[in-house]
Amino acid sequence: MRCLMTGTARSIKLPPDDLISIRVVPKASRSEVKLTSDRSVRVYVTAVPADGAANKAVIALLAMQLKIAKSKIEIVRGHSNRDKQIRIEGLDQQGLIERLS
Repeated sequence: MRCLMTGTARSIKLPPDDLISIRVVPKASRSEVKLTSDRSVRVYVTAVPADGAANKAVIALLAMQLKIAKSKIEIVRGHSNRDKQIRIEGLDQQGLIERLS
């Protein structure tokens, strides 16, 4: 996290610009990536949310959809939650939405 230094010894933590918020739906009938009407990203995977299977499926699906290596995608927060923050090398939230549209 970056910190913004103020005139005092305090700092305000700002979220990194390169984190991308997604919502994962495990145990879906088919794997797909969708943009919702409010321009948020939903990732549907057929994998069950056990032993990291759904997380691996999310990374594999995004890599295939974006035509990039799986190693360029990292789950930063939400490893055991449906709401996740991911980092994709060279891409931000807006860039992901543009590539998926």
